[in-house]
Amino acid sequence: MVESQPSKLLVAGSIPVSRSISRMKYAVVFERSPGNWCAYVPDLPGCVTTGQTPQETRRMIEEAIEFHIEGLRLRGEPVPEPSAIVDNVEVQAA
Repeated sequence: MVESQPSKLLVAGSIPVSRSISRMKYAVVFERSPGNWCAYVPDLPGCVTTGQTPQETRRMIEEAIEFHIEGLRLRGEPVPEPSAIVDNVEVQAA
C-alpha cells in the first residue's frame, strides 16, 4: 500500500516506510522463539531482526527496514513494492 505523506518513518502492525514523498506499508511477521522474538519482512528478503521482547523486536525491525531500503537505494537497486498480505486464520483445534 502506498500513501502520500510527509517523508518520515512511521511504524505500525504493517510497517509504513519513508519513500521520498510517499510511504510504503510492509507486512512484518513476528515469531516467538524459546529465548527471544524474531521478525522478518516477506517483501524484503534478508530483512530480519531479533529482540528480547515483542516491543524491542518491533523497534529493531523498524531500524532494519529503514537500513535495508537505504542499502537498496545506495546500490541503485529497486525497492520492492509491498505485496504480502497479513491475516489470522482461526481453525478448530483437534
